[in-house]
Amino acid sequence: SNPAIASYANRFQNSLPKEFRVCQTERLVGQIESSDAVLFGDFHTLPESQKAFFEVLKRTYEAAPSRPIAVALEIFAAADQSHIDEYLSGRLPEEYFLKRIDYHNKWGFPWENYRPIVEFCVRNKIPIHGINHQTSSKDRLSKRDAFAAEIINRIHAEGPGTLVLCLI
Repeated sequence: SNPAIASYANRFQNSLPKEFRVCQTERLVGQIESSDAVLFGDFHTLPESQKAFFEVLKRTYEAAPSRPIAVALEIFAAADQSHIDEYLSGRLPEEYFLKRIDYHNKWGFPWENYRPIVEFCVRNKIPIHGINHQTSSKDRLSKRDAFAAEIINRIHAEGPGTLVLCLI
């Protein structure tokens, strides 16, 4: 319903390749288990993207429940980490959490698509890290990526052996 999001979705759809290769989930999870960090492309306007990440997160958690996992999400600004932590701990109801982080203005894509990921992390005590960084410079994307990489490196430094699943 938002014209900017509709335009983004149209540009994205037009950029997709015409052919895809199927990857079996079990094979993917097997490769993830031997990784330190996984960057999972989030095509924000496609709910299937968030559903696929959620499925990979669940299957990875079930396959290796003793391995520490952290989730890094582009949907949250790193500056809002204290609010994210409050929400994850149960001290902040969802409605107030979304208002405090100004979710609908800062991100704008449907919360309903991301909620299952966040709820799974809450239930299973999986930490979530905001990795987004707002910048208005001309090399905005490269600065945001470098910022996200710093956070992922910090997660590893604080918890060696932690698998970081990143939706970006």
